[in-house]
Amino acid sequence: MGSFPRPCYFHLANLFAASIWDKTMHRFVKQFWQDTQGQDLVEYALAAGMVAVAAVAAMPALSTTVNNVFSKIASIITSTLQ
Repeated sequence: MGSFPRPCYFHLANLFAASIWDKTMHRFVKQFWQDTQGQDLVEYALAAGMVAVAAVAAMPALSTTVNNVFSKIASIITSTLQ
């Protein structure tokens, strides 16, 4: 004869705990999604990132200009000292 599975009360308890866990997680995600407290920080971080990208993009042209200015200053100083 085959054996029949016995009812598992632990399984029912696990289902109940999972249901509570689902409700708790649902509430947490909903509150997290509606929270706008850190929104300003994210906007400032995005603005700082854009400034950094613009600075990196401008560096090649700026470095040439700065190099020319310092070379002219160096030549003026050298000619004055001689």
